[in-house]
Amino acid sequence: MAQNNFILAQILAKATSRPALENTPFPRYVRYLKSTSQGPGWDLGGEVPTAFGRAFLSDGRMVEVYTPLRSLVDYLARRKDIENGLYQLQGGKILALKELLPENALENQPREMPFTLSLGKRLFCVVPLKNNLGETFGYYVREARVSYLKNFAYALFKRNALPTIFFLGVALVIALMLTRHFVCIPLNNLHTQLTRISQGIGKRLREAVKEKIIEAPGNDEISALARTINQLVKELDELASFRQAIEMDETPLEIYHRLHRVLTSRFGLSNFVIFEISNSQNRITPVVTEPPHLLEECCLRDINQNPKLCRVYRSASRASSLHFTETCEYFRHKELNYICLPLCVGGKVIGIIHFLLPMEYALKEMQQAIMDKVLAYIKEAAPIIEAKRFAESLREMSFRDSLTGLYNRRILDDLIPQVAAGIVRRESNLGIIMFDIDHFKILNDTYGHSFGDKVLAKIGDIIRFQLRKSDFAIRFGGEEFLLLLVDAKPGSTLQVAERLRQHIETSAFVFEGKMATVTISAGVAEFPRDDTNLWNVINFADVALYRAKAMGRNRVVRFEKSFLKEELKQTDEKKS
Repeated sequence: MAQNNFILAQILAKATSRPALENTPFPRYVRYLKSTSQGPGWDLGGEVPTAFGRAFLSDGRMVEVYTPLRSLVDYLARRKDIENGLYQLQGGKILALKELLPENALENQPREMPFTLSLGKRLFCVVPLKNNLGETFGYYVREARVSYLKNFAYALFKRNALPTIFFLGVALVIALMLTRHFVCIPLNNLHTQLTRISQGIGKRLREAVKEKIIEAPGNDEISALARTINQLVKELDELASFRQAIEMDETPLEIYHRLHRVLTSRFGLSNFVIFEISNSQNRITPVVTEPPHLLEECCLRDINQNPKLCRVYRSASRASSLHFTETCEYFRHKELNYICLPLCVGGKVIGIIHFLLPMEYALKEMQQAIMDKVLAYIKEAAPIIEAKRFAESLREMSFRDSLTGLYNRRILDDLIPQVAAGIVRRESNLGIIMFDIDHFKILNDTYGHSFGDKVLAKIGDIIRFQLRKSDFAIRFGGEEFLLLLVDAKPGSTLQVAERLRQHIETSAFVFEGKMATVTISAGVAEFPRDDTNLWNVINFADVALYRAKAMGRNRVVRFEKSFLKEELKQTDEKKS
């Protein structure tokens, strides 16, 4: 305020009439100084705490504009709704000119720098008042409202601003009505229609839906969202219809042709070849070519006898020349670009779709979106193709044992290479359990062969109950069984074998009034921990089985390398 008064005094150099000060917002006073010993400037102090400024007028006289601090404090409280107070130091004591705090609250407080003071839940800012000599002659105290909303509410009620509150209420009601009409109601409609769609999802997965799903008549953001959802649901419908159709196809070849029609009609793609990798994984063959003569342009001649030469087969990921032309060293046509997409099931590549593209083709955002949608169809088709292929294999060969319902020994020729390759690729572990029924010949002689057949059938049921769907159970021959535990944790195979042994021992085998207790002896080995050749590991499990029999039967034995030395020694002794 003192600075403002000084500026005001300078302005008054051009005006000598006293009424010029009557319109000031708070009490100010003017006096003409007879003595010019004091120069222009400003100060605080006086017997009555005052802020004042001095300036020369044009006629040479000096004018002083001053404001009692008490008047200023009253003005701030009245016009600005500021809770404040003024205190004066007299003879070392504190005297309240306008009380806001108890006088004793300011005793023993700093007199040099401003500080804050907390009383109850209220916070106060305290400013020592000094004159030009640096002497502290009082304190100015102001309540600090740290919350803007609290301060605003206080000002409203202080001024009894009912019209303002009414206006704010009306504005709030209008805003709520507009929000409800333009936001809430459309969003509720959208939610209702989405709920209807989700309730009928079962039907949507079985049947193609052609009607408009969500109404989106406007051009606002909510209508745009509805149209986007419409497009998404339509694409999901088409994908679900595609999956439903290929599940009903009889052979993998029918699925390949259906995928060919989707690529050409749905996405407008051409110039591609669909390759299939045989289950034996030693040959790659084309099954669909668009157009037929395109086969001459691809890299089939180099890799058809050895799929491992193919980068896509090895990495189970897409390959493209659009970013780096030398990605595939077997692609010979430098005047064409290519994109190769894998058909994968569980990390295993069962096929490849090879697209040929002109050199000027660039993978822009739209083309990238198309390729991503193509990948969605490929991912839906791949597991069904693999399932159909495996079903065909089962139809071509009778892999099931009619008595136990387990696989028979003939499946091993196709199964062992696939399982071994998968375990090595995933850096996993394959648990192997070889077991047979103790004294099975005596069981047949005592209770009859029909009873023995029932024992074998029930053991088959127990095995299926104990193993996971990903494991393989094989009737190896007679009363001997082979179990392959895929991706088993190291050491867990022994626990599974022991649990199976205990379950069989505690099971009741009853047939036609006859009851018997059945036990098994089992040998356990692990691939590739015991050997990198899976057939050798199966033989190790068989060696451990015979060790279990030699130790008294009805037990599980883990294979150890020392068993081979002892077996070789016994063989030499028999020959000698």
